[in-house]
Amino acid sequence: IFLLKNIQKIFYFVPLNYATCISDFYFNEINKYIIYTLLFCLLYANKNYAGILICALSIYYADFYRLIKDLIARPRPPVEFLAAGVHPHSTNSFPSGHSFLSAVVFGLIAYYGFKYANNNFKKWFIVVFCILFVLLVGLSRLILGVHYFTDVIGGYLLAGFVVSFAILIDSTVNNLK
Repeated sequence: IFLLKNIQKIFYFVPLNYATCISDFYFNEINKYIIYTLLFCLLYANKNYAGILICALSIYYADFYRLIKDLIARPRPPVEFLAAGVHPHSTNSFPSGHSFLSAVVFGLIAYYGFKYANNNFKKWFIVVFCILFVLLVGLSRLILGVHYFTDVIGGYLLAGFVVSFAILIDSTVNNLK
């Protein structure tokens, strides 16, 4: 709770509508489908059919974080930490679903973007953009007061396992060719 209070104090100047916009960008259904379509088009253009399957399965099965939420059943931060205008959530707190899902999807975008971009500037731009976006999503969850710091870190670690497994499968399948 000490860390949550201090993060909120440090970032008091961030308008709440910005934090909400960043936090919910990926969870907007239209944005989600645009992101998926662009990722699948990139993989299709590079004839990486295994990558398409890997991404589809990673995104589809990414909801297993909810099982972990239910098993751990950690309550959310107290209502007094919620930013003004933010409604209390009815789900459990650990791990942060926003942090987890954004890290899975943008982790895959970073991996495949780096793999297929045709020059170093584009490769690193994609990777840096994805990392910054994922970090901003986690930070926004703290600013809004809907998660503890460890919830966000837990979401990132869980996503790291999913993305690492997807990369392992992709590299194994591509080495078989």
